[in-house]
Amino acid sequence: MTDLITKRTTYDWVLEFLSWIGIFFALMPLGRYNEIPDKALVPVHFDFRGAIDAWGNKEYILCYSFLAIFFFVLMFFLERNYKILNYPIKVTENNKFCLYKLGVRLVRHLKLIVVCLFSYLANMSFYVSIGSRYNGQLPILFMISILLITLAFFFVKMIKLKRLL
Repeated sequence: MTDLITKRTTYDWVLEFLSWIGIFFALMPLGRYNEIPDKALVPVHFDFRGAIDAWGNKEYILCYSFLAIFFFVLMFFLERNYKILNYPIKVTENNKFCLYKLGVRLVRHLKLIVVCLFSYLANMSFYVSIGSRYNGQLPILFMISILLITLAFFFVKMIKLKRLL
């Protein structure tokens, strides 16, 4: 049964491919690390609206790239160990296949969204640190909105299973 739950469809492969592209872009600032001036200020924190509210030194440019990799690996682990996820309804013999399948699909979506968010933050922090102007609040708000909508969508689908089975 595990193979059927984690088996990837074409859609799942597209999500995985896009997640790997996100990792590639998250690593790009590391390849251009020497372009950052030694005394450059690097954005290290953003408020909920996406405005920069904390700065750090050059080494902080590594954080977002490593966070993208960390969450990619974490989500990779979670999609293979889907039974440890917290589900909004009780897992029973009748619903476990559908519920686990939804859980795996949710984790795959979250992996893509989170990797893209940290990839964007890594690149945006890099460009700000080398002197580019920052006006990127909209992409951050967009990705956070997509994250919340995705969570709500899968939560509702899982809750509906309770009534169907």
